[in-house]
Amino acid sequence: MIKTCIEKALKDIVDYEIYLDIQILSDKIHQDETLYDRYLLQAKKSARVLLTLLLSVFFLITGTEMTRTLLIHAHDLDMINDYAFFGLQLLNDGDENFGWYKQGDKNNRKAKIMWDSFMTISVHVPTSPEYSLFVSKAFRKASDEFEGISDSNINPLLAALYDSFCFYAWAYNKSISTSNKNNNNNNNNNNNATNSNNQGINRYLWNNVFQNGLTGEMYLNENGDRELDYTLNDFDPETGMMRPVLTFYGRKQLVKRIDGVRIRWPNDSLAPPDFPFCGFDGNAEHCLHKGPLAIILIICSVLASLTLISSATAYLIIKKIRSENDLHSNWWQVHYEEIKFPNEQAGKKSSLSIGTFDGDGGKSDRTSVMTRSVTQISATHSLTSAYGRLGPVLVGHFRGLRIAYKPLDIKKLSISRKMLIELTDMRNLLHENLVKFVGLCVEENNIGVITELMMKGSLRDILEADKIQIDWAFRYSIISDIIEGMIYLHNSSFQYHGRLKSTNCLIDGRFMVKIGDYGLRTLYKQIAKETEINPRSLFWTAPEHLRSPEPYNCGSQKGDIYSFGIILQEVITRCEPFESSTEDKTCQEPTEILDRVKMGGEVPFRPVVHCEDCPHNLIKLMETCWSENPDSRPDFVKIKPYFKKISKGLTSTNFLDNLLKRMEQYTENLEKIVEEKAAIVIEEKNRAEDLLHQILPQFVANELKSGRHCVPESFESVTIFHSDIVGFTTISSQSNPMQVVNLLNNLYTCFDSTIGYFDAFKFETIGDAYMVASGLPIRNGDNHAKEIAMMALKLSKVVETFRIPHLPKTKLRLRIGINSGPCDAGVVGSKMPKYIVFGETVVIATKMESHGEPMKIHISETTKKLLDSFNCFGMSERGKIDIK
Repeated sequence: MIKTCIEKALKDIVDYEIYLDIQILSDKIHQDETLYDRYLLQAKKSARVLLTLLLSVFFLITGTEMTRTLLIHAHDLDMINDYAFFGLQLLNDGDENFGWYKQGDKNNRKAKIMWDSFMTISVHVPTSPEYSLFVSKAFRKASDEFEGISDSNINPLLAALYDSFCFYAWAYNKSISTSNKNNNNNNNNNNNATNSNNQGINRYLWNNVFQNGLTGEMYLNENGDRELDYTLNDFDPETGMMRPVLTFYGRKQLVKRIDGVRIRWPNDSLAPPDFPFCGFDGNAEHCLHKGPLAIILIICSVLASLTLISSATAYLIIKKIRSENDLHSNWWQVHYEEIKFPNEQAGKKSSLSIGTFDGDGGKSDRTSVMTRSVTQISATHSLTSAYGRLGPVLVGHFRGLRIAYKPLDIKKLSISRKMLIELTDMRNLLHENLVKFVGLCVEENNIGVITELMMKGSLRDILEADKIQIDWAFRYSIISDIIEGMIYLHNSSFQYHGRLKSTNCLIDGRFMVKIGDYGLRTLYKQIAKETEINPRSLFWTAPEHLRSPEPYNCGSQKGDIYSFGIILQEVITRCEPFESSTEDKTCQEPTEILDRVKMGGEVPFRPVVHCEDCPHNLIKLMETCWSENPDSRPDFVKIKPYFKKISKGLTSTNFLDNLLKRMEQYTENLEKIVEEKAAIVIEEKNRAEDLLHQILPQFVANELKSGRHCVPESFESVTIFHSDIVGFTTISSQSNPMQVVNLLNNLYTCFDSTIGYFDAFKFETIGDAYMVASGLPIRNGDNHAKEIAMMALKLSKVVETFRIPHLPKTKLRLRIGINSGPCDAGVVGSKMPKYIVFGETVVIATKMESHGEPMKIHISETTKKLLDSFNCFGMSERGKIDIK
């Protein structure tokens, strides 16, 4: 595991392969020091880091004494100037300087020479006053509990542990704060409100920085691992101690040398040569005569190169095959039958139309938002209801998700490779400000795009709803969401939208704007061209695209910026494109507006927006976005910081709560309560019915629920089952009352679950007596005898495996009696009604049981005659007995 971790860590830092050889020095090495020589000789042959050259480097992860002994043996093997040794001092073991000196040891001179080739890597120890204060406090508390403690025993990782707790507490508080805000924003009591905080805490821990740590900045990467700072320590021959020479900062991936100190390599010279003069094995060409060995080495090198090339080629081929398989998978195909559309009547009962906020229940002073959207914009995503058909969009359920289904006027769909690539890219586009793509219905006459449902309709719908008060905080939030979504879209494989407009900016249940109708250009090009293009749908199209023969199929990033400028005009004025917010509105034909836009000129035709409508800087941004020259329009990346300056100090943290309370207090909340109460009533009703069906036959229970009286009825032929427990009196005498109750409950629960598989009804249990009938209240011909016989055989097997908890050695045995014949049955009583079966047939079944033998089924002659007709039961004659 250590080898794998080190290899991966080194490979993440450098661009070349690292080969490591890990040797474990066990405690036996103290008993046999020749093992040092064996390990060193083996490492001497293969100790190297493969860059584009070979370096002679050893990494030691050992204790101080073992390190000293190992280096002395390296001295004896003449590994002095050609090799460098590094020790990993990740934990402070009380001897932080890896001391070379040992009193009275004759090898001190050798150790000091080898210490010239030795460096240590340790965790960086802060020098801040806060850390010094922490060490002193920890030292005082440790001294109170333990003896012989010095301040050098305070491990730096103790401060790191302290920082970890502080970081976790900070992240936990941030997660709780965010969760409370989200819960306030969502009035729906769904499972999302009770989600575990683990993912929320991880969001604030991972890929984040804790600034106020004792050990400095505490940074956790995307894997949740802390990027520590390390120090490289070199040996100072003057002091005989280790000293820091450079520091590696994990977060910045930066190596910084310490001023005034340089790294001392062995023998106070340069770094060891990359390759020993005669090679690691002494087989360099200049040290050997050319011969068969050189040829073999060349052949091996060529074969290794070919193997490497073949492996790389195979990897690329496999990756290509997997990519092709994923491309041709049918994940995106949706069958029309899988989409469940609520009927229109349900839609009328639960309408959430924004256009119905007119106060008096009649038609609002504006034209219905949905109707207007459909008549003016042919390709709109506007939604005004939660159910049924909404103009060009259908709302339904697909695999548990509420989706929007947009039919497309495509006669015959052509699926090309380019289209498959676009579909794959659509799946990979995941952003909170983009409408999620679900799939595509490809069935003839039902071709359409399926996306997630945006319950609040489009931005155009919100702006046109007069009863909705939109303050500037909400408008800034709308603009910010559009900017974020477009930045992500422009950086994706699609590069631009091409159809950006207010009707494609959709609003979800949290009043967050999500951009729709992006991508799938190959699909949209197959839509049948209309004979007359609705000119209003081109109001958001840039002038350079309007001048092209097919403006619908044109698009660019600069064109999206122009569309964004028109949307800004809509948000500022709450009017349609090229419409003024003043009273003296000038009516112009849509075609005339488009012609004037296409003309361009020094003063191009644009919407009129007055300065009193909004801050001046926002108007300036809008005018820059719809500049006639595309190169003069800023990118969304530049728009974002500029817009932040405009909206600074004007946004409110509670505007969503206020909007939700105003718009949904009497609609969504009440509908939610009604749905919950209805669900509770239905659940309780089902429970009551289940309980009633356990007491009475289902047919009888339905009759009583309908208010009809259940008249006693005679049955020509039924089969009665009667059983009891052999020796029940003895078992009862060995048990207390509670144990008897538990025994009967467990046994009869087992019996009840068994008879559920047969056409039979339990009508009585008295003590250990268990009585079942078949053929009533619903007649089943002569099958009642077969059902009871099969049930009796099954119950006999069940009893054989049943165990009494308090008498494990006692086995239960049943006596079973069965008789067939006529009987009468009916409901007795109004409180705790009971379905009673009575007649001579019941009495004879009881007598058959009482005269029967344990674990045998005693049947009457009438039952035998019925069973003979089925020819599937084995029966033997017992002989004549008197059962009167």
